[in-house]
Amino acid sequence: MADVVKPTGPSPTSSPGGTAGLRRNVLSMPEVLTQSVANAAPSAAVSVLPAIAFIYAGNGAWLTFVIATISMVLIGYSVSIFARRFASAGSFYVYNTKALGPAGGFASGWALTLGYVFTAMATTCGVAIYLGAFLTQIGLPGGTTVAILLMIAIDVAVASWFAYRSIGLSARVSLVLEAVSMTIILVLFAIVFARKGISADALALKGMPSAGIGPGIVIAIFAFVGFESAASLGLEAKNPYRTVPSSVIISAVLVGVFYIIGTLAQTTGFQGAKVGFDSAPAPLFDLAGLMGVSWFGYVMNLGITASNFACTLACINAGSRIVYQMGQDGMILRAAGRSHAINQTPHIGIYLVVPLMLLGPFVIIISGHTPIDVINWMGTTATFGFMLAYLLVAIAAPIYLYRRGEPYIAPLVVGIIGSLIMLYVYYASVWPIQPMPGPLWPIIFVSWMIIGFAWYFIVRSRSPHVMAQIGAIHETNEAMVGARR
Repeated sequence: MADVVKPTGPSPTSSPGGTAGLRRNVLSMPEVLTQSVANAAPSAAVSVLPAIAFIYAGNGAWLTFVIATISMVLIGYSVSIFARRFASAGSFYVYNTKALGPAGGFASGWALTLGYVFTAMATTCGVAIYLGAFLTQIGLPGGTTVAILLMIAIDVAVASWFAYRSIGLSARVSLVLEAVSMTIILVLFAIVFARKGISADALALKGMPSAGIGPGIVIAIFAFVGFESAASLGLEAKNPYRTVPSSVIISAVLVGVFYIIGTLAQTTGFQGAKVGFDSAPAPLFDLAGLMGVSWFGYVMNLGITASNFACTLACINAGSRIVYQMGQDGMILRAAGRSHAINQTPHIGIYLVVPLMLLGPFVIIISGHTPIDVINWMGTTATFGFMLAYLLVAIAAPIYLYRRGEPYIAPLVVGIIGSLIMLYVYYASVWPIQPMPGPLWPIIFVSWMIIGFAWYFIVRSRSPHVMAQIGAIHETNEAMVGARR
């Protein structure tokens, strides 16, 4: 049995102004799981990141994804400690407050908001690239600036409508799109394995440069960011104390296995080819050509477009719910904590995050850069936000258990390993210093956090009572928490 923990402010089932709150107990396990899988955009990631990992790790590229998968499962374990106890729309914003206080919770929520907004900027351009390529294939102008901006706008508009209309509808759309896109890619991988088996050199790690494993792991970890976003659906999931933690961990395993299979397939498929895996301009499409199924490129363009769209939708859903939680707490505009009276979606939160998702790509592309630039730049910046949230939850989980007198040694070991991995990712992302514009992305992230904490301290000085509300509005699993209060 669950009860509402609510020192002050509205309950999680209602919103300021008497609106209806979020729709309760509507999302099944597959739908919640899809939120996390879609946010990682595996079909889009597998088309690019394994090739980059191969540049560093050679035949050990698949191993970097094995290590990255284990790393993300460890982070998922830390998340599950909170997700089995608390259900909310605020994700790490609520979780980390339990151990790190309001500052730690706010830092997590603010960093995740950046992660979701900037990831959506990247995936809107992913839609433009792959849908544009399909349009070009069938003789339509898909590569002009006007066409690119139009596709970005349509992507954001349609995804926003689904998010505004219904979380159930959003989840079902994402489930179908992600299932279709991953199946399309898996068919290509199956063709490779059927014709060439699995590379013995890759399995034996032949010629693997040991110095390249670390950078390869960093690249592989980038493929997982967003896998935690099921945590933002705690109030809307059925049986959330089981559904949410299971979804977070299963999503890490599911997309990890997908990446490992994809990396092995591409490593195998390119062996003996004139153009190597590490120099192929479009690895999946070149792989289809090598397998004699070049026509499959048409299908893959649509499949990867679908994956990018599903990720845009997942980012809107997760980002708007963290903003919604902050609004309910009074940390930002109280109106942000309102939900639509009929749809029971965080419509004000959607109105706040979506313009940013649209503005970034428009400004960058109109200024003369390409959609690929947007993906590289915004995706890198987003990763800094996710890594901070992961670092903080790895630290917070054992502290929370220790303070409550619960067993904490295993979570402490997991937390230390997870924290060290995240710190290494940060280090490898900023050092050695990259040529411009590389140094701008950590600067943008730090600037975002400075702006956020400037506001945090303003609120703390003007409305100190709000600090007690940060992360306090949620539901609690009494079976795990109540007896030890």
